[in-house]
Amino acid sequence: MGILLSKPVVHYNFSDRTKAEIMDRQKPNKPLFSQHYLEHRIQECPEWQVDIAASFEALNQLYRSKKDLLPTLSEAQTEDVFIKPALEILGFSHIPQVTTRGKGRAERPDYALFTSETDRDHAYPLQNDEPAFYARVQAIAEAKYWERPLSKVSSNDQRDIYRDYSLSKMTQAVAQGIKQQKKLSQTSTGLYDRLLSLFQIVDRGDPGLEVPRYNGGLFHFDFSQPSDQVEYRANHFLSRLKLADSVLAPVLDQLARFEGQPIDYSFLGVRQLGSIYEGLLEYRVVIADGARRKYGGSTTRHGVRKADLVNSPKGIGYVT
Repeated sequence: MGILLSKPVVHYNFSDRTKAEIMDRQKPNKPLFSQHYLEHRIQECPEWQVDIAASFEALNQLYRSKKDLLPTLSEAQTEDVFIKPALEILGFSHIPQVTTRGKGRAERPDYALFTSETDRDHAYPLQNDEPAFYARVQAIAEAKYWERPLSKVSSNDQRDIYRDYSLSKMTQAVAQGIKQQKKLSQTSTGLYDRLLSLFQIVDRGDPGLEVPRYNGGLFHFDFSQPSDQVEYRANHFLSRLKLADSVLAPVLDQLARFEGQPIDYSFLGVRQLGSIYEGLLEYRVVIADGARRKYGGSTTRHGVRKADLVNSPKGIGYVT
């Protein structure tokens, strides 16, 4: 059984001990929210501060009273015995079997949820006007029979294998190494080679890892054909001039973490990414031509202050 909600509006305020026990028992959440968001950022939401201990206890009592019965019920029976009472405890009024259209086809979520009966009653006459109707809906919900998998993704999903090759896995290892103060090679380009390998997986696709082929040129690093060296000149340059682990590791770490916490890029919108990209265009990479090169800060045309001081050994690239 499960309820899938979009735009969830209910959060739980547990004691620190209870939250720690729950996090210890649960596997890392993968499909919906980042684990960092669930463990840290969600607690900053004002809804998280609402004390709903009584409601949570009511849900516990409902579950304990029905847990032996639930595995024997059909989906419709599960809704009557457990789902609808649970929604009532959570404070939702609902309209069942509403229609929504997406990707060219009509779909029927099990419930449209409202925070009051008044909002629900005002929405009833608007069901043929989807924008007006869903402007009043707080969430839509899908209810399934007990212990039914809520996703077709299995516990042996091949994408778990891909994660071993992913940038996230790499930056986690880098962060762990920095935490343990491990020495990094100034000669080996192992991290850089792993990045190039990842780029090839993305560019070519990998059936074994269930990664589709991107083939957009951005990650093209196969230069077996001489013409590709000309067509993808920038990529060819990056494939030949590699950075040592001691240089690349802190760069990857700063891209992946801020003040010791992982950065969740999924929260960035298209405009934010565009703004970051435009900001990066203000900078250029040059090669240090002295034993030690210093660069004093200045201001870009966007009013963003550049680095106050950059030191770089001779022959190493730095940003101005």
